[in-house]
Amino acid sequence: MSQTNITTQQALGSGVIIEAVHSMTGAESIAPDHMGRARVPAQGYVPQTAAAIDPALMHQVQTLLFRQAAMLDAKCWADWIALFSDDGVYWMPSNPDQTDWASQASIFAEDPLLMEVRMGRLQHPNAWSQAANWSTNHIVGNVMIEHVEKDALEVYSRFHMLELRRDNVRHFAGSYRHSLVRVGSDWKIKLQRVDMANAQGAYDYVIQALTGVMELTGEPDAPPAKAGYSAVDNSAGLAAAMGLLAKLVEGRGGQVDVAMYDVMLSQ
Repeated sequence: MSQTNITTQQALGSGVIIEAVHSMTGAESIAPDHMGRARVPAQGYVPQTAAAIDPALMHQVQTLLFRQAAMLDAKCWADWIALFSDDGVYWMPSNPDQTDWASQASIFAEDPLLMEVRMGRLQHPNAWSQAANWSTNHIVGNVMIEHVEKDALEVYSRFHMLELRRDNVRHFAGSYRHSLVRVGSDWKIKLQRVDMANAQGAYDYVIQALTGVMELTGEPDAPPAKAGYSAVDNSAGLAAAMGLLAKLVEGRGGQVDVAMYDVMLSQ
């Protein structure tokens, strides 16, 4: 009987395996001065309106922001990514006082490469999180152009997003700060800062970064990498289950509170 050796790539298909990247990716691959006005914390931030805004320019900016929201709701991921410049960054801080993405963990800090990786994961047939009835609806308003230069704009706006997954509804709201640059005849997004009002929630990948789990995964010579599964969610669930079992063994029952951050530090 002959023996055939096949690689993991051949067995699972090219759409499943993501090759290791032996260089900095995401926002860390972008020069620090790329941040510009986005360094200003969201806490206590009040936008300032630039003087003498051209109505035609305001219409262009509003149309860009409204179309960006519509692309997300329509799941047109490639069109959404195309709105960014080649060095564009999508950044969502984990707290309103954050001034950069290098010294603190962020919910998102992605360049176009990581945006495409995320798009590939969402579109893959084995992405079970997308199999459920899942949709979003974004409302964008209060658009203000804060600063105008010949080929650059700074724009502030506010958003509200509703997410429906089966019968569960979640709400997210906050502010956008767009740094736009002119590329040919179009405006492209150089940087989008998203400050959510509820960004302090316990997000699995943020806690992986804060507790050092990302330093333990990935290739030896590559940057820190997120674990291939929801390590924090799973570990916290197991800790809660063991706590409940301990209560049952005691014969008393009761409530068990589990801190996801503490669970990961204890491993």
